[in-house]
Amino acid sequence: MTIFFITCLSIIVIGAVLYPVVRSRNDLREVASMDEGDHSIRMAVAGLSSAQLDLAIGNLDQKSYDELEEKYILESGAAGLKDSSYQHND
Repeated sequence: MTIFFITCLSIIVIGAVLYPVVRSRNDLREVASMDEGDHSIRMAVAGLSSAQLDLAIGNLDQKSYDELEEKYILESGAAGLKDSSYQHND
């Protein structure tokens, strides 16, 4: 019975150690499978969120925020246009 419990605990520990490794490989595959336009849009949204946070805590003035917002909106729009042009060519 003791051997059974030791085996179960060993399996749990091995699973806990291997889980982050397996999960990170799946995340890398997911990022690799993501098309370039979708990735650009996600990066633009992340940048805009970061700029909003900087504005809220006072690290960024309103003028700089407006410039960054325009830049990120243009980048995400350009990525959206690329995606739609690829869809129309197929």
